[in-house]
Amino acid sequence: MIDEYTSSSLSKRLSYILRHNPDRFNVSLDKEGWTNIDGILDTLHNFPDLIDLKKEDLLYLVSSQTKRRFQISKNKIKATYGHTVPILKKNPMKPPDILYHGTSPKFVKSIMNHGLLKMKRQYVHLSIDLDTAIETGKRKDRNPIIIKVDSKIAYDEGILFYKGSDKVWLSENLLPNFLKII
Repeated sequence: MIDEYTSSSLSKRLSYILRHNPDRFNVSLDKEGWTNIDGILDTLHNFPDLIDLKKEDLLYLVSSQTKRRFQISKNKIKATYGHTVPILKKNPMKPPDILYHGTSPKFVKSIMNHGLLKMKRQYVHLSIDLDTAIETGKRKDRNPIIIKVDSKIAYDEGILFYKGSDKVWLSENLLPNFLKII
C-alpha cells in the first residue's frame, strides 16, 4: 500500500495528465476520456517518486478516494471531471435542488457580478454539500466563501447539469441570479 505522500503525488500527477495535458505525456484519451491503465503506469514511472508504483497502488488510490476523481473499468482509467482538454460531453441530468461552490473571498465580487464561469475548464464545479464546498474552497483560501446555487431554478430555466461524482456536480456557466453568498 502506498503512503500518504505518494498517494497525494500520484493523485496530482494523474489529474494533471488525464485532465489537462495528456498529449505532453503521449497519453491517448478516447472520446470519453478513457486510457489504458498499463500505458498510464508506464507514464507515471517516468516520475522519480513514482518509479516503483504498482498497478495495485493505482487501484488502491482510485478505490479509496473520497471525491471520486478517477474511475477504472476493464483495465482502463479516466478522470471523472475537471478536464481542460475536450472530451465527449456528459449526459445532462436533473441536479439536486441546491448545490454549493467554495471560493476565495477575492473572487466573490466578480462571481456575484458575472456569475460562476467555467473559465479554462469544460464546466463549473459544484459541491453537493457544505463540507465538500468548504474543503474545495480551502484550496484557494484558508477561509473560503461559500456560494449557494439554486440549481433547481437554474435547471428549470435551461442550464444543463452533469453528475461528476457522488459529491461533485458540473454545470454550464451560472448567472448571478442563481447564486447567494452564505
